[in-house]
Amino acid sequence: NYVKSSAKLAVNTLLPKDSKNRVGIVWFDKRANEENVDFTNDKTVLLKNIEDKEYDKGTNYQAAFWNAQDMLKKSSNRKKFVVFVTDGEPYQYYSGTKDQQDENHLKSDGVDNA
Repeated sequence: NYVKSSAKLAVNTLLPKDSKNRVGIVWFDKRANEENVDFTNDKTVLLKNIEDKEYDKGTNYQAAFWNAQDMLKKSSNRKKFVVFVTDGEPYQYYSGTKDQQDENHLKSDGVDNA
């Protein structure tokens, strides 16, 4: 699978031996997933997450970038980079803002945010 191979290559390149770099993973398909990995320099955790990942249909760049933005906001003041790996052209997207989408997902999951 070229997506997994590309992701593993990125991890191995960004985390050479004794690196102080940290890498996080945001998974996405029709919406961003909850199996994201916060920033870490533990290559074993990252590679296992990549190997174990099964994904659904859909390509929603917007969801991925919103999750990446949240992850970056929580990180330290280090230089930050996003490496974007996808298996296709985007054909799903959200209308409205991220906050509106979060509220819609809570409602669809049966959570009343009132």
